[in-house]
Amino acid sequence: QLPSSYRSALGECTYAMATCRPDIAHAVVKLSQFSVCPHKLHYSGLKHLLKYLYHTKSDGLYFWRETANPILTKKDRPRINSNRNDLLWEQRREFGPTELNGSADSDWGTCPKTRRSFSGMIIRMAGGTIAYKTRLQSVIAQSSTEAELMAANDAGKMILYIRSILWDLGIPQLAATVIGEDNDACTAIGNAQKPTPRTKHVDIKQRAIADWIERDLLKLERVDTSVNLSDQMTKLLSRILFHRHNDYILGHVPPGYTRAYKEYFGTGLKVDLNTGDKNPTTSADKRLANSLAARWDHICLYS
Repeated sequence: QLPSSYRSALGECTYAMATCRPDIAHAVVKLSQFSVCPHKLHYSGLKHLLKYLYHTKSDGLYFWRETANPILTKKDRPRINSNRNDLLWEQRREFGPTELNGSADSDWGTCPKTRRSFSGMIIRMAGGTIAYKTRLQSVIAQSSTEAELMAANDAGKMILYIRSILWDLGIPQLAATVIGEDNDACTAIGNAQKPTPRTKHVDIKQRAIADWIERDLLKLERVDTSVNLSDQMTKLLSRILFHRHNDYILGHVPPGYTRAYKEYFGTGLKVDLNTGDKNPTTSADKRLANSLAARWDHICLYS
């Protein structure tokens, strides 16, 4: 039994989610669907969420500077819950401290009552998350591609709004903002800027993403599902995947432009694409380094 009502406890979780805890966004949205007449299972799930918040009450959003500010009080670095191999850091693209980037994802028809899909997006800058959203889509998507287009469109609108704010703050985004997307059809339709016979039913507002790409405001890039941070905003994940995404969403992992990044990851696998130099230490790193070096030699021969 909870000491308070279901809605009251859910409201406390919603406040934490809206302020600085994007890691519980999907759980809060799912539990909110049963706020009218909750079952015992929903009370149990809400109690589990409250326990998670209690044991991780020191977590929050972290942002990283290029150089340390001596005026600020020195704090301990956030704890990284994943091990070095689970982070898949060598597969991730690095961004500058003032470079805006995002990711979008969607499931397909997972709501058992309405058969609508969940959209999720993560917008990042300075090594941390500055905007995030999880919502149930307003219409029923007839394909996973349509659901992914809706999610990418939501992410695009949020990014354009943030770009205008950054312009007023004197941090203009001169290059197109990258949106990571793990659906091949979605990225192909957005970059090709034309519909296909199977997507003519998609609403015209979902095709605005193609216009933004043509105007060089956004850029859709294909990323693997294992490194798509928005995957956590749309579905339940295993423990390894949850901690992998959560370490990056909350900013626990230092970005590549910081000294902490070099201290944490070391020089076990550093392949310079300009020279092809590599210094692997483990067998797994050696295999990956050799493959990257071979790919670089192929580029040099045929470019």
